[in-house]
Amino acid sequence: MDKSRFLSMSMALGKVVAKDFTNRAKVVVQLNRFNPYMNLFFPEAETLESHDPSDKAKVGDIVLLRKLDKPIRHVETHKIESIVYCAGSIVDPLTGLRVERDK
Repeated sequence: MDKSRFLSMSMALGKVVAKDFTNRAKVVVQLNRFNPYMNLFFPEAETLESHDPSDKAKVGDIVLLRKLDKPIRHVETHKIESIVYCAGSIVDPLTGLRVERDK
């Protein structure tokens, strides 16, 4: 895999997989590579270190990443723009309402 494809993206959607330090999160971003011979897309995933300025993201959240103009540290190339879907926010598919807890 070529990590430069992932680092050059200006915006990306990914899932938080680890929070080892404050204000930093490991986010897995998935891209689909097209194979013209088989006429299929194959998934490729890469883990990016991202800056979390508000430190609100939890493991399992789906977040929107935006590329930083200047990296804060040599590993942090993106920052978490917003949390798109919080982990644990279960929505009932029939009613569309949030589930409080298992009953």
